Amino acid sequence: MTEIYDRRANINRRMLPRLQLLQEVAPFILNSKSIHDSPARPGRIYALSSGMMTPKTLSNIFARRLVENPQHSIFFVGYADPESPAGHPQDGAAGQSRLA
Repeated sequence: MTEIYDRRANINRRMLPRLQLLQEVAPFILNSKSIHDSPARPGRIYALSSGMMTPKTLSNIFARRLVENPQHSIFFVGYADPESPAGHPQDGAAGQSRLA
């Protein structure tokens, strides 16, 4: 997405020719090794995609750490099967994470 924005920045009506989104955002990649040790940092947006937070995927592993802290938020784009971990990330009454 950032590469497409950078390529098209000079040709659309909302021109910001000096903004190079990829360079400004400085994204990094979490993988199966770094996901366990990478702390959630303030002011960051983490875009993790792995099928409705299926157990043992990057999004599930990372979300289980986030859901316990009220300072963090988890947002979903699109459909989440009610029976999947994404369909019930937190049991509000009990305050227990149901991402496993």
